[in-house]
Amino acid sequence: MINVQREPGYNPWADKYAKEKVVMGSTKERRKMNYVIGDVHNDNEKLNKILKMISVNPEDHVYFLGDLFDRCNSHPDPVGVYFNVLKLGEQATVLMGNHDKWLANYIKEFYSLSERKRRKMREYPYNTFELLRERLTDVDIMRLAEFIDTFPAQIELHADGRTHLLAHARTSAPEDVRDEKFYLMGMDDTIRVDEDMYYKDGVPGFTSICGHTETSLIGSMHGGSYSEHGRTSIWRNEKNNLILLDCGCGFEDGRLACICLETGEEFYA
Repeated sequence: MINVQREPGYNPWADKYAKEKVVMGSTKERRKMNYVIGDVHNDNEKLNKILKMISVNPEDHVYFLGDLFDRCNSHPDPVGVYFNVLKLGEQATVLMGNHDKWLANYIKEFYSLSERKRRKMREYPYNTFELLRERLTDVDIMRLAEFIDTFPAQIELHADGRTHLLAHARTSAPEDVRDEKFYLMGMDDTIRVDEDMYYKDGVPGFTSICGHTETSLIGSMHGGSYSEHGRTSIWRNEKNNLILLDCGCGFEDGRLACICLETGEEFYA
């Protein structure tokens, strides 16, 4: 079953995310902030920098657009990324990315086999699995796979007077639930996907926020605009209802991007 959720408040069993809260400080009120972070790809150094910049408060929530794992050959730290997400606890929601899905599937397959069959199994094509085995027990690695399996494919949330749809690669109208590959890869084997129309129009009536495709590749193909930080920065379509956050983190010259939905402030590492 595809895990497509609505923002807490609309989902009766997900009350931990429910409704925007206003928390009273000693001298002033502070509203809840919702932060969205792009593809991390094993780069815990950049993730630490972003988390320090946004300084998450108890009333805030952080959404990760998926692809927490794989890549970052110069200083990969999947365990650090995993622990940072766990530290956020109920203040974090991770969307399912294709790399996360691949990793979880490999882990489950590996540990379902005997030692003899494991030796004949194909190697995981990225660096994450071996790095996990260097620092975590087998039980903890399986727990990571189980954790990944809880990631939703899409989230619907309300912030700053707008209804947002968050998914790793592509969003759909909430009533138009698609195959999992659609949300993780932007593809659908059963329905023709018009990529140009999506980048132009987004999902009418919603503001969609995705990762997956590096923003540096989008502008030349689909127009739109980059922020003041240039081509390795957040991209928006002309209607400003589609926002892309994969700024190449995990590659040598890439950056990790984050946006606050309430203020529109952007953060980069």
